[in-house]
Amino acid sequence: MTNESAPHQDGVADDPTAATPQTTDAATPQTTDAAPEPTAEASAAAPTDPATGEPVPAVEAAPALPSFDDLGLHPDVKQALDEMGYFTPTAVQTAVYKPVSEGKDLLVQSRTGTGKTTAFGLPTVSKIIPTHRAPQAMILAPTRELALQVARELTNLCKHRNIVVEPIYGGAPIAKQITALRSGVHIIVGTPGRVLDHIGRRTLDCSAIQTFILDECDEMLSMGFLEDIERVVAHLPEKKQTLLFSATMPDEVTRYSRRHMRAPEQISLSRDSISVTDIHHAYYIVSGIARSRDLLKILFAEEPESAIIFCNTRDETTMVARFLTKQGLDAEPLSSDLSQSDRERVMGRMKQHTLRFLCATDVAARGIDISNLSHVINYSVPESPEIYVHRTGRTGRAGKKGTALSLVGPRELGNFRYVRLQFGIKPEERLLPKESIFEGKLKVALPPIGLPQPPDPVQILIRGTPLTGTGPSDLEIKIFEKLLATAAGKKVAAQLVAERLNQISTRTKPRRIERPAPVERPAPAE
Repeated sequence: MTNESAPHQDGVADDPTAATPQTTDAATPQTTDAAPEPTAEASAAAPTDPATGEPVPAVEAAPALPSFDDLGLHPDVKQALDEMGYFTPTAVQTAVYKPVSEGKDLLVQSRTGTGKTTAFGLPTVSKIIPTHRAPQAMILAPTRELALQVARELTNLCKHRNIVVEPIYGGAPIAKQITALRSGVHIIVGTPGRVLDHIGRRTLDCSAIQTFILDECDEMLSMGFLEDIERVVAHLPEKKQTLLFSATMPDEVTRYSRRHMRAPEQISLSRDSISVTDIHHAYYIVSGIARSRDLLKILFAEEPESAIIFCNTRDETTMVARFLTKQGLDAEPLSSDLSQSDRERVMGRMKQHTLRFLCATDVAARGIDISNLSHVINYSVPESPEIYVHRTGRTGRAGKKGTALSLVGPRELGNFRYVRLQFGIKPEERLLPKESIFEGKLKVALPPIGLPQPPDPVQILIRGTPLTGTGPSDLEIKIFEKLLATAAGKKVAAQLVAERLNQISTRTKPRRIERPAPVERPAPAE
């Protein structure tokens, strides 16, 4: 390989312009249209093809992949990454580390599953002073599942640095959180409501917080957390670093950044696009009257190893999960109706790959990080394109392949077309399998299409018994579980259910309007 900075001797005498030396401004970048001809010495030294005697062209070495060593991490953090099996940073982790370390405000758009937690976790952990036992960083997340996931990730990152990460979220005993806060923590990961609760109780001191992070910012704002977030910000130091991480960039996020950030630097790795290399998008046109039946056809045809089935309402999650379970498929619902212990049980099954189908709402599914999830299925078309991004981002993670399927009814064609135009995806239309696919596979006979379905007593109980406050306590749930563990207890529980159903039916039964008796009019006098 020749040195381009050395004078090229070959061909100088043959070039009539070579006698006149040319000067080049050193400040002007030079572009080279073609590589220089090899010198005689280089040609002689180059390997040749034995068959033709021609020189074999040199193969340029592939550029070295980025490494965590290039970021200048603390040795203890690097050791933790090695133990976690993280050896090469993702694009967002490489792009974010330097500006965050320099204290800049940052607005980051990166799709779900690209390593955003580690992206903001690495520089945040590096700036923590372990000897100062006070909250120095706060991360807000839209759901308790996401808060727990982020807290676990950060705990693993800083386990060799004596840094304490504390998740604080609703649905968990507040006394244990107060004890942990009083013993001293460095990083707070929480949901807005519970963080405000601790601030109001004066159990959370925010005076030393230097870094404030909103994870899944678009989801938080779309869920109506803006007022709570601003109340939290009002208790933070004015001089602080603010980081916003979001899969999409709706106007609400932009407006928030203008109000609460100082000259933020914007990094966009997923602008107006959905990954089409890792996720295959497809859809089925389904009827509006037999959607569950159509879903079953699709599951029998596709045979996914595991899937999250997204529904638009809590009632749909329960109905779909019960329908699939009756047909022998392993399915469970996940919605805000579940108690904290049940949510953790269902999530544990999904992460341990012992649950095949998770029927979830968008809110309940925030923070779900499941490796090797083969399919995401939209039982109902999402109400906005941004929600489609979040749903489909649950599969095709970390370079793995995934499939996103959508059931599109006649009234949903417009919404689905808008999603396609917004993000430029070209989903494959697949034909709905025929009824013959059910042969030999059904555990329970399906009712003929068009017949009215009998009312579901479970749904009647759920709808007619709204939860008050945070719902039943863990102790009350354990008492009920003990009832079901004995024959006598089951009879007591059944009696309670019967009484409650009777109360609901009495309350909802339409009242009969008594009409007054007709008044007899005297006959007209003759």
